[in-house]
Amino acid sequence: MAAPTHLEYLIDSLVERFRARKPIRTGDLIITVFGDIVVTRGGTLWLGSLLKLMRGFGMSDGLVRTSMTRLVGEGWLQRHHVGRQSYYGFSASGRARSVAAARRIYAGAAAPWPGSWRVVLLPGGAPEARDSLRKALAGFGFASVGPGALIAPSRPNEELDRDLQRLLEDHEAVVIDGAGPAGGGGLRRLARDTWDLAALRAAYDEFLGHYQPIRDALGGGESLDRLRAVQTRLLLVHAYRRVLLRDPGLPSEMLPADWSGGQALDVCRDIYARLAAPSESWISETFETESGPLPLPGSAFFARFGGIAETTPEKAEA
Repeated sequence: MAAPTHLEYLIDSLVERFRARKPIRTGDLIITVFGDIVVTRGGTLWLGSLLKLMRGFGMSDGLVRTSMTRLVGEGWLQRHHVGRQSYYGFSASGRARSVAAARRIYAGAAAPWPGSWRVVLLPGGAPEARDSLRKALAGFGFASVGPGALIAPSRPNEELDRDLQRLLEDHEAVVIDGAGPAGGGGLRRLARDTWDLAALRAAYDEFLGHYQPIRDALGGGESLDRLRAVQTRLLLVHAYRRVLLRDPGLPSEMLPADWSGGQALDVCRDIYARLAAPSESWISETFETESGPLPLPGSAFFARFGGIAETTPEKAEA
């Protein structure tokens, strides 16, 4: 057996690093599979196809089956049977959460910031309830600027996330949209004092440490077999998602000049585009739904990251 190439070694190291994390996040990776692949190809997947993929990550069938049962119980997935075969897809709430995350994960460069802000005024009540709401809002990019107020920058025509809207309505919080100062050093001081940019920057730097070498190897002409292409694509999206969804999405006016978030987007977009054709080819050959092979990906797939080359699986190299 030939020794792995430099690129193959990098990918195998990524897989091993993922497997070594304790506890292993099997359910999180499964959600990435459905959000990145299945949702663009008809929305339903045979369990046997998923098991074949997850074995490549070193996960036992029993562990995957247990994780699927848990994801159904948590409302992420729904299951139906045809004979003795099990098929899975997102539930309505799981799909809504996935779509909301996908809007951020696969977005291209952000539109210019016009200096708009979204302010949330917390309702009165028990301190424990206010603290719980404050923590939940932090997951949507808000940060406290006083005992009862949180802020986040907003952009034109940016609608409230459905989960955020539901959260605010359930707690009877008040939302105010308005303009504010759009430049100056005060904005950077506000960002530095209000959001934990140091931790976020460290997470972006760690992402780049793992994936910049892969981008360099692919750019230098190295290639991957189709299964490794799928594995790399999923781990790439999984890792980028974990960082990006912690990012409040501050405009460049509020960030340090050498902020690494933009570089992380470039690396993710470039790797994803290079792996699209071989990974989609493997998916077309391997994944099944109740009516046979998964449908081909639609236009939404090729619009990801501002547009990737539209090479159909039939045209991709075997």
